[in-house]
Amino acid sequence: MLQSASYVPNLEQLLEGLRRIAEEPVHKFMKRNVILVDVATEDLHAADLMLRHKLRLLPVIDSEGTLVGVVRRTDLFKRMLH
Repeated sequence: MLQSASYVPNLEQLLEGLRRIAEEPVHKFMKRNVILVDVATEDLHAADLMLRHKLRLLPVIDSEGTLVGVVRRTDLFKRMLH
């Protein structure tokens, strides 16, 4: 379920955008210099990275460099407030 639809003005615009990118290879949209954190990274450091780099999501890797998850800025900040 969508948490917030504020960035999607209407369904028709969303569908038009999806039609435009449907045939594009994924490499056209990916980032090459990804900012990520290790599973042992402290919450405050992750929050600092997210704020400084204006990130909404932050990939999390294990000690072998394998992606184990993604932390969302909203979840991280909610946790820090409790």
